[in-house]
Amino acid sequence: MSKLMESDSSDDDILYSTNSISNDNLSDEENEPPRKMARESASSVPKLLKYDGFDHWPMFVSAVNNTRCKNEQCSGKTYWKCSKCNVHLCLHSNRNCFTQYHINK
Repeated sequence: MSKLMESDSSDDDILYSTNSISNDNLSDEENEPPRKMARESASSVPKLLKYDGFDHWPMFVSAVNNTRCKNEQCSGKTYWKCSKCNVHLCLHSNRNCFTQYHINK
């Protein structure tokens, strides 16, 4: 039985040495953390729809988390969205992205 114990321990050493991986072979790209995705800057709403001035109503969205405002000049979060464009926009007394978003520049 002692021979069996000795052979098991030597087998473990062999398995350990063959399964170990060296970090020397990994490139710098593989060691870097994943990059954050860039925020979409272009609006997916067609300009004819966005600036038509008809039936754009703010709609409150009851959700657990608020959503990032899609106005280009804003980085706030909001629970409001346009019922026609389906785009989340701020609607506060000090920041009215809803109106700014629908005005043709």
